[in-house]
Amino acid sequence: MGLAYFRSRKYQDTIIKMNERKIQSWLPLLLGVVLAIGMAGGYRLQNHLGNKTSVIRQVSSGSVNQVLNLIKEKYVDSISFDSIEIAAIETITRQLDPHSVFIPGSSMEDIEADLAGSFSGIGVEYQMIRDTLFVVQVLENGPAAKAGLLAGDAITAVNDSGIAGVSLNTTQLRDLLRGKKGSIVKVKIMRNGRLISKDITRGDVPYKSVDTYYMATKGVGYLKINRFAETTFFEFMDAMSALQKSEMKSLIIDLRGNGGGLLEEATKIADELLEDGLEIVTTRGAKVKENKTIATKPGVFEKGDLVILIDEQSASASEVLAGALQDHDRATIIGRRSFGKGLVQEQYSLANGGALRLTVARYFTPLGRGIQKDYKQDPLAYTGEVFNRIHTNGNSVLPDTTGKRKFLTRKGKTLYEAGGIWPDMVVPFDTTTVSKPLLRLYNSDLYDELVFDGYRDNIKSISNYKDPLDFNRSFLLSQDMWQWIVSRSAGDSIALNKLTTADKEGFEWRYKAQLARYKWGAEGYFKLMNNHDPLFMKALEYLQEEKKQ
Repeated sequence: MGLAYFRSRKYQDTIIKMNERKIQSWLPLLLGVVLAIGMAGGYRLQNHLGNKTSVIRQVSSGSVNQVLNLIKEKYVDSISFDSIEIAAIETITRQLDPHSVFIPGSSMEDIEADLAGSFSGIGVEYQMIRDTLFVVQVLENGPAAKAGLLAGDAITAVNDSGIAGVSLNTTQLRDLLRGKKGSIVKVKIMRNGRLISKDITRGDVPYKSVDTYYMATKGVGYLKINRFAETTFFEFMDAMSALQKSEMKSLIIDLRGNGGGLLEEATKIADELLEDGLEIVTTRGAKVKENKTIATKPGVFEKGDLVILIDEQSASASEVLAGALQDHDRATIIGRRSFGKGLVQEQYSLANGGALRLTVARYFTPLGRGIQKDYKQDPLAYTGEVFNRIHTNGNSVLPDTTGKRKFLTRKGKTLYEAGGIWPDMVVPFDTTTVSKPLLRLYNSDLYDELVFDGYRDNIKSISNYKDPLDFNRSFLLSQDMWQWIVSRSAGDSIALNKLTTADKEGFEWRYKAQLARYKWGAEGYFKLMNNHDPLFMKALEYLQEEKKQ
C-alpha cells in the first residue's frame, strides 16, 4: 500500500502493538507477519543454479495428473478447473515445508514489484480514513508531485469513478492508481473545501528497501534495511557513501523485521563488510550442487566497529548476513533470536500465470551452522513458536544446547546450531503493558485518524521545522491539542483523562514520531523512535564502550 515508507510504518506499528498486547492478542497479528516471511524470505534468483525461471512441464502421468485429468474430463458438474489445480498444488506444498508455496497469478505483480524495487504508479503514500482516501505523503519529483498533489489532499474520484465514502481494499486501490508507465490517470481531489481535477502521468516509483540512514551520534552511522530486493545493494552503497562523507567510524545495521528476499543482495553487502577470501554462506541440497559464496573484493567497511540489530522477524537472507558476520567475529549481534529460516527457494513460472516457489537447498553459515529451526510440526505450531519464545521469555535465556552442535570462532566465541541466529547481546522483548485506555487507542482505527488529522491541522507549523530533530526538540503537544485528543478518544469510549505522567509522555513521543513520518518519511519516524528504542540505545552504549577501549 503506497510507498515503502508505508510498509516500514506498518511494521513499526505492528511492533508497538505487540509490545503492548498480552500474548493471546498477539497470535493472529504475528501469524500473518510470519506467513508473509514465508512468502518473501529465502528467495534466490535462478542464476544461482545456472538457469532462468522456467515453466514447469508435465514430466509424468502419475496418479496426481491422472486424477486431475479425470476430474477435468468426467466430473458431473461444470467446475472451475483452475481452482481445482490451485487447491491441489497448495495441498502438495503444505506437505513439503513451511516455505514452499504456490503464488497465484493475481499476486505476481506485487511480488515482482517487491523484488524489483520499483513499480509504475503515481508516487503517493495514501491511507483510508473514514472511508476516504487521503494523501499522506507525495514522492519528491514523482508523477503526483509534478501534477501538484499535496499531503492532506482527499482523492474523491479516479478516472470519473467516485471513491469517496466507498470501502475499498488494498488491491482495489492499487489497481486504480497503478498502471502502465506513461498512461494517464485522472483524479479529483478535495483541498480546503475546493474540488480540483488533476491529470497524472504514471511513472516509475521507487520501492525502497533501505528505509533510512543517518548519523546517530558523532562517528556512528545507522542504516535500516527492510528487505533484500534487486536495488538493495545499490541503495546500501549510496547510504554508505553518504555516511562515510559524514566521517562515520562505527555502523549500526538494523535488520529487525527484515524477512529476507534475494540472497545475492545480502551476500553482496556481506562482501563489503568482510575481508577478501572469507566465506559468506554455503547452500546445500539433495538435487543441487553445493555452492559456496566467498568475499572476493575490497569492501567499503571491512574495518571499524559494526553492530547488527535482529529480532524474531529477521529471517532468511537477514540471518545469512548476520550469521556470516558473527561467525567471522566481524560484528556484534544485538537483539533477540532470529526467526530461524534457513531454506532456499527457487521460483518457477507456471502455465496458469502463477508461480511455484520451491525449497531446493539449505543455508549454512561459514562455520557450518544450519539456520533452519525445526518444522516437523503443524504450521500453527511452527509460526506460533515465535509467540512461545516471547511469552516464556525464551528470547532472554540461553537456548537449549542439549545435543546441539557447538562451534568456535577464531576469537574463541562459542556458537550453537540452535535454530536461527542467537545474539551476542540479548535485549529481551518488553512484555510490560501500558494502561488499558492507551492500549485500546493504539489498537483502534481512531489512532490513525488522530495522527493524520493532527498533522493536517498543524501542517503549517510542522513545516517550519528544519529537520526531524529540530521538530523533536521544539514541538510540544499544546494543552488544546491534548484536550482535542482526549475528547475525540472519549467519543469512542476511550478515557485518557487519567493517564499517568509516564503514559502521557510515552504517548507524546510516539505521536510525534508519527507526525514526523508524514513530514519527513521514514527518516523522521526512525530518528524519533530510535531515541526511545532499547535495542538501538544498547547498540549506542556498546559502541561508546568500544570506543573507550
